[in-house]
Parts: sequence; C-alpha cells; structure tokens
Amino acid sequence: MDGCPHLLNSTIPNANFTWADALAGIMSNVPSVNYFRPDIGVALMPWAYTTIVIVVHLPMVLVQVTRWEIVQVWSIVFTLFTVILYIQAYVSTHFDPAQILLWTPLLLIIDGGSMAQVFFLVLEARQNVVGNRVILSESHGRESSTLRFRLRAWRLRRTSNHLKGRHHCGIRWYRDPAILSASAAAVLFLAVLALQVLGLIQAARAVKSLSEPPLVSWCSPLFQPFGLAVVDSNCGVYEIAQSGNRGIGCIKIPGLWQQQWLMGTVIGTSLALFCELADVLVLALVSSTKRIRGAKLRRPWTTIFGGLTVLGVTLVCGVQYTTYVPQAMGRRVTVAMGVQGPTCYFGDLEPAGLRGAIIGWTDGLFESWGNAFFGSPDS
Repeated sequence: MDGCPHLLNSTIPNANFTWADALAGIMSNVPSVNYFRPDIGVALMPWAYTTIVIVVHLPMVLVQVTRWEIVQVWSIVFTLFTVILYIQAYVSTHFDPAQILLWTPLLLIIDGGSMAQVFFLVLEARQNVVGNRVILSESHGRESSTLRFRLRAWRLRRTSNHLKGRHHCGIRWYRDPAILSASAAAVLFLAVLALQVLGLIQAARAVKSLSEPPLVSWCSPLFQPFGLAVVDSNCGVYEIAQSGNRGIGCIKIPGLWQQQWLMGTVIGTSLALFCELADVLVLALVSSTKRIRGAKLRRPWTTIFGGLTVLGVTLVCGVQYTTYVPQAMGRRVTVAMGVQGPTCYFGDLEPAGLRGAIIGWTDGLFESWGNAFFGSPDS
C-alpha cells in the first residue's frame, strides 16, 4: 500500500477498523504467492479444448471441400454435440453479460455452413443417382451390349454404391439414408441459426444496457480463510467473498475482456449470419460444375474461412487469458483480516494457467446441474 496513502484512514469493508489499523498488525507467516483464477463461467474456452476443436475441424474441412460424402455423418454428429453444449451454456449462464466468454455464439459459424452443405449436396446427389438409374433402365434394352453403355453403367453403379443410392428407389422415405441425412442437417442448421440469433439479441441488449464493464468474479486461495478485503497495487479496494468449501476467496473486478467480447459478439455474430446466408445462396443456386482456379465454387467457403478465423482468434486469446492477471488488477496485494484484532498480510497474484481456465469454464458450463456436478456444499 505504499502508493495508496489516501486509503490509510478509510474503513475496510465489513470491518470497523481502517487500513492503517490493519497495517499495524502485519503477519509474516502467510504464503506470499498464489494463483488468481477466473470464477464460475468467467473463463474463455481453454486453449487445450480449442486446439482439439481445430484438430478435429481442419482435416474435416479439407475433406469437406473435396470428398464431402465421407464426412457428412461426422459433420452431423459433431454439430449435434456443439448444439447440445451451447444449449447447456445458455441454460447455465442465463445470458449473464459477465459470463459472455462462455456463451458467446461466435464458434457456431462453421457448423452452420457445414449443415447447409450437407443438406443441399445430399439432396442433389440423391436426385442424380435416381435420375441416372432411370436413364440406365431406359437405355438397357437398346445399347446394353455397347462398350459405351457398359462403361457408363459401371461409373453409375460405383457412384450409387458410394452414396448408398441402391436404397433410394422403391423404399419408404424414413428408411432412405439421404432423406434422413438431409433432414438431420436441416434441423441442425435451424438450431444453429436459432442459437446464433438468440445469442446476438442477448449480447446486443447487454451492450446497450451496460455503461461500464460488468463485474466478474476472480478467486485465489490467498484471500482465505479469514480475508475481509484486498487492496491491489493500483489502489483498488475489493471486498472478499469467502468460499470455504472450495478453499478460495473471491473478489469482483471490472470485466474489461467481457466488455470487449460483448461488442465482438454483436459484430462477429452479425457477420456470421451474413456469411451463412451467402453460403446458402451459393449452395442453392450455383452449379455443381462451377469452378474457380480448379476449386469447386459450390462449397460453404465464407463460413469455412470465417469459422477457422474465429477458432484461431479464440485459441490466441485463450492462451493469453491463462498467462496474464486481468488488467484491472495489480499483482501485488494487501489482504486485511479481523481475526484477533486488525491484521493484514502481503502477497503476489500469479496466473492460474490452463488449469484455472478449465475449472472456470467447466464450472460455468455445468453450473445448472447444481449439486449433481459440484457435490454437496457441506462435503
């Protein structure tokens, strides 16, 4: 507190003594360094999780551009998993602006484009296979002995088998793999779209209503078990909320990152919706034979590049989030206690690393599970 003389005569929150009184009883047998981590729902997706998502998406995107039939089922399964996670995040956070890092819908862009591609290309492939079978049937009687017909028949059978087209004729729609895949893709695309629009509305409301950064909770074992308040090297004074069953004390600081991500969510999600609309128009209207410099134009290019960009930004920010103490907080702190008279001790806060981000993000995602996830408060 050397740089904060104006605080010496101010009363400590939840106490009847001043900082000058607490400094008169300095304790020296307290650990001086400890981690400072985000509390429930305040963390960005941990960079390890983001890396896994990129490792899964990148090869899938490459195959999706060239041989999309191979990954259509995997795309549907992965998008279903993503939709479930987002619904869980929305339920747990209730769109709390302080937890925007958890529920931001920016990462949904790549799933929206993927489902649009599956829907349009599966239906097109099904129509081509059925149409080709009709042509084969009509031509069989007059040119089945020609070499041209035999080569054409071999190519069509190969395409039909690859797309499971042999099941497309003469069966009920609910047993048709193509119809089921297209239906699943359509439902998931609408689900992704609904989640994006809902997240955009909530983020826009938060940006409009908040004139200052939202207060977010950060925690450290350095603040417990009897800390009343803490003052940092920036002369900020914060009241400590004890959480004895978790072995930490928590303070609320201005969420500068949250304020930036709220605005980024509004801008980014708006752009994502525009990209998805552009891809839908391309997939619906552009010919499947159209190419630009050898690459097929009828692919969700804008959502592919947009989604990979968002994942890259999230990865970089996730690494940064685990290696820095928040800007609003100075690392050197003084913690006041009222046990056996006014006392205090000094300490330094260090980043909690990947573990701290995983705890904060996972706790926020499953907060709505209550005791089923956190266990009994008395345990």
